[in-house]
Formats: sequence, structure tokens, C-alpha cells
Amino acid sequence: MHLYDKSQKKAVGRFRILSKLLDMENGDIVFVPNIPSEDMFSVATVDGGYEFALMEEYDEFGHIIHVRDVKEYYYGDDTLPKKLWSFPPAVVRIRKDEKFREFLEKSYFK
Repeated sequence: MHLYDKSQKKAVGRFRILSKLLDMENGDIVFVPNIPSEDMFSVATVDGGYEFALMEEYDEFGHIIHVRDVKEYYYGDDTLPKKLWSFPPAVVRIRKDEKFREFLEKSYFK
């Protein structure tokens, strides 16, 4: 018996995304690339964690992370370059990246 096979690949991938959403705690900082437009990104502070609620007006999954202090920035040399978001996963933990840390101290927390 196998605990994992190729037919479960999609489910395992979705679980990895969901587990990262569930791990978000109050005060965590989230970066959202290409929102509100493709030449911008948003930064926010988690405020209340994860919730799932189907929303009939949207054709989406209903995964919700409550946030506060939402700020929008253009990609650039004085903020963060767009190439930093070239990674393919839907949700990525950023733990020790000086570029993100410097940006937060210079622009978000002021």
C-alpha cells in the first residue's frame, strides 16, 4: 500500500497551499504580487487569520485571509523588483530575505 501516488499529486499540492494559509497568524506580513494591477504589488498585515466562505458573486474558492494596513506599491528600484515574484507556487513563505526585510523597514513600517 502506498500513502502517496501520482493520482494524489493535485490534492497534495492543494494541501501545501492550504497549510500555508492556515499557518498565517496575526501580525504576519503578506506580499501580494500584481494586485491591484500588473505593475504593482500590495503589502498587508494579517488580522484574524484564515477563513473559508463561499461567495456566490465570485467564481472563486472562497479562501480568505483577513488583513489590515493594506498598502500598494509600484515595482521598481526604490521598492521591490518584479523579478522577485518569478517563483511559481501560489503561496510562499519568505523567511530570510534581506530585500523584503529592507523594503518593510524603509517603506511599509514607516
